Amino acid sequence: MTNRSNPSLYLTALTLALVAPLAASTDYPSSDYLLGDWGVRDNWKRHGISIGLNYTAEPMANVSGGEVLGGTYGDNIALDVNFDLQRLLRIPATSLLIKGSKRDGLSVSERFIAPSEGGNVFTVQELYGGQNVKLANFQFNTVLLDKRLDLSYGRLIANDDFLRSPLYCQFVNNSFCGSPKPVFLQNPFTFTAYPLATWGARVRFDTPSRDWTIQAAVYDGDPEGKRGNPASANHNEHGTS
Repeated sequence: MTNRSNPSLYLTALTLALVAPLAASTDYPSSDYLLGDWGVRDNWKRHGISIGLNYTAEPMANVSGGEVLGGTYGDNIALDVNFDLQRLLRIPATSLLIKGSKRDGLSVSERFIAPSEGGNVFTVQELYGGQNVKLANFQFNTVLLDKRLDLSYGRLIANDDFLRSPLYCQFVNNSFCGSPKPVFLQNPFTFTAYPLATWGARVRFDTPSRDWTIQAAVYDGDPEGKRGNPASANHNEHGTS
């Protein structure tokens, strides 16, 4: 019972009653995740499986200049599944990340801005490229030494760990978003960015004071299976080789 002769106690009880229904703990609040918990994601995570699904669209139009006026629509569907192998298989401090991508749509650069040249050097839509179904990461992570030593191995994406900043995707244009693109102009192409991955291993070490981080990696330099010939066709179109 609430003592209504004491207004302070009554207001406190009323506040708790109003807040309590909103205090349900979830790792997938609707403020950050459009579909929230799906009714099952928190439960799956407690058992060692985390699943994420997201959709990104980039409709763009050439309204002035270029060769032709007009617009296109590009999109990317991403599915991420993370397995906590310590919970599932009792493999200490290790997880497995699997990422897949499905891209559709057309490039406004190729269709309208510079069709006679096959597009401009840096495409307007950052997510255009590899318009198909592709396996990206198949990546194991082992974390040791109080989380100061992080080991990744399997099919990795170099851009996940290098040449990356949260500032870059304040720009949609492919010259910035994700990472600065001049590194991708090397021939043959070797540096990888989502959704293109390659076999490799990466080590990251934080000093005991955590003031410094040292990171190094080794990657297969032929992610598209061109066998050293830049003019060769892509023999790893779906990221499964």
